[in-house]
Amino acid sequence: MGDLLNLKFKYHRLNSDLEKELIRKLEQSLGLVFLEEPPGGNLCYSHSNNDLRDEFREFFSAMDFQHFLKSFEGRVVEVPEDRSDFWRAVAEGRKLSKN
Repeated sequence: MGDLLNLKFKYHRLNSDLEKELIRKLEQSLGLVFLEEPPGGNLCYSHSNNDLRDEFREFFSAMDFQHFLKSFEGRVVEVPEDRSDFWRAVAEGRKLSKN
């Protein structure tokens, strides 16, 4: 597991293959599932529900991934050690995107 956490990418150099590899590393190390499109129905509600605690989120979307990358703008992108660090980075990237 340690090798996964040491994987680093430069944000400005990411391309489709590196993005796919980073998504795979996030899925493996965090136990989350990547979905390009959030599903409909109750699962959609669980993803869009801002009151849902991060530890109960089971998947991340393409938009979450983009926000995650945005939080590393100008720095090396690292695979977080746990879900809370991942969701914290997603929230930070979301704030940066709004500015």
